[in-house]
Amino acid sequence: MPRRRPALNVIHLEVAAFLAIIGVSWGDELFHLSRSVFGGGASSNWQEAAFETLVTVAVAIPTILLTRRFLDRLHHLEAFLRICAWCHRIGEKDRWVSLEAFFEGRFDTRTTHGICPECAEKLRREA
Repeated sequence: MPRRRPALNVIHLEVAAFLAIIGVSWGDELFHLSRSVFGGGASSNWQEAAFETLVTVAVAIPTILLTRRFLDRLHHLEAFLRICAWCHRIGEKDRWVSLEAFFEGRFDTRTTHGICPECAEKLRREA
């Protein structure tokens, strides 16, 4: 089954990227990074950095929320097993395997067979 860990990594990377943008904005104001890179005068404008931070946060929040929603939906859809309606084999990538082989290969779980109470009762009625 797909794990949720990679989805959280995507969210963490997005948050880190937006924090880096905010860090560059404030780094420019505090340490005059643009002057070091492009030359020019050393003028500080902390109001501009605050505005850039607000704009970045305003873009970050819906972006992260929509990404989270998309990843949750993707995880939900990937969690479905494809099962053949006729033979009940399970579709795994490009091949179809028996239920027993699927559990043994995917979960390292051996299976055995039994009969549930409903089927046992049905068999007793038919006999």
